Amino acid sequence: MMEWLYRKCVEWAGHKHSFWVLMAISFGNSSVFPVTPYIPLVPMCYARPEMWLWYGLGSSLACVLGGVVGWLIGAVFWDAAAPFAYAWIPGLTPAVIESLRPEAGAGLFVAIAALAVSPVPYKVVAIAAGVFQVPLPLFLIASFVGRAPRMVATAAVVSYGSARCRAFIERHLVAIAIASAVVTVLSWMYGLPLLRALTGKSGGEKAAAAQSVAPAALPASTNGGAPPPQDYPTSR
Repeated sequence: MMEWLYRKCVEWAGHKHSFWVLMAISFGNSSVFPVTPYIPLVPMCYARPEMWLWYGLGSSLACVLGGVVGWLIGAVFWDAAAPFAYAWIPGLTPAVIESLRPEAGAGLFVAIAALAVSPVPYKVVAIAAGVFQVPLPLFLIASFVGRAPRMVATAAVVSYGSARCRAFIERHLVAIAIASAVVTVLSWMYGLPLLRALTGKSGGEKAAAAQSVAPAALPASTNGGAPPPQDYPTSR
């Protein structure tokens, strides 16, 4: 099945509308679409290696524009979706969400750029940015700074070493797919801790944020659980 899909992508890469297919997949992948833009990008760079820069920049731009949709999903629909997320995702609570909120400042720009170039699914970065109300201009610029080098570098490597890259991919297709899945899982596990680290949120601040969301604890009673005694006025 995987080899069949790969062969089909190679065949479609030479189609006259393949660039717009790449743009559409790149745009959709930044919000809800599950197909990665690398599936059309790599065989397209095989088919027309002289177009690698155009393909890389076009895919990067479409990814970032699609990130606006992801940002809007987080900003607009999180309040409605949060009760379901808390009910169905084990360990997810308002305190956990609050503890992940990034700090404003230069570290936030660096964090978004780093996550955009990392293996963390970009749709997760975009939706989380909306949930945490990251300013949209900052999010777009940081996303392009991180996303463009990754897409352009991939296109360049495939184009300039197209014969060797193609032979390597076809020889190790299953192993590459498994390794990609493992990297994706690890990125989900460690992506948000990276966000906290880059924005400078310490463990103490995390605990303080969690306590600010958790209900206030009742004062402990020193009278065996009975309410504390009160002074009542006495009649003379």
